Amino acid sequence: MSANLKNCTPKGDSEVNINDTSEMRHWMQHWNVTEVELRKTVAEVGTEVDAVRVALGK
Repeated sequence: MSANLKNCTPKGDSEVNINDTSEMRHWMQHWNVTEVELRKTVAEVGTEVDAVRVALGK
C-alpha cells in the first residue's frame, strides 16, 4: 500500500506533532529532512512550526 504524501497535511498548522506518523511524514517532506533531523530539532527548540523551520534553516 502506498501513501499519498501530497494529501498528508498536519492537523494543526502551528505545531509539529512528533507522535503522529502522518504528520511527521508531512513535515519531513515539506522541509526535506530526515526523521532524525526533525526529532532532534524539535527536542532542541520545541514544537512550534516557525521555531522548527528557523532552526532547520528553511
